[in-house]
Amino acid sequence: MRKRILAYLTFIDDILANKLPVDACFQAKGEHPVKAAKDVVPTRKDYEKLLETHLQQIAFFQHERLVHLLVMILFAVLTFSVFFIII
Repeated sequence: MRKRILAYLTFIDDILANKLPVDACFQAKGEHPVKAAKDVVPTRKDYEKLLETHLQQIAFFQHERLVHLLVMILFAVLTFSVFFIII
């Protein structure tokens, strides 16, 4: 997950630095063969689409964190229940 987050941050930084076009697709491996054209100016719709994609990525990361939290809580509850059964 760490690699995916770092690849996504690099992807967003490249878009904001005009190294990638706004409509480029995110790839978890971090490879983006498309380079931004120097004379193409992104429109407001392009940035709105990027914002929508960004919110989807944030939702994905939040979902992953929630699942890990629930697993950790379940593990803690089961661990304590085993100790109380033994005692």
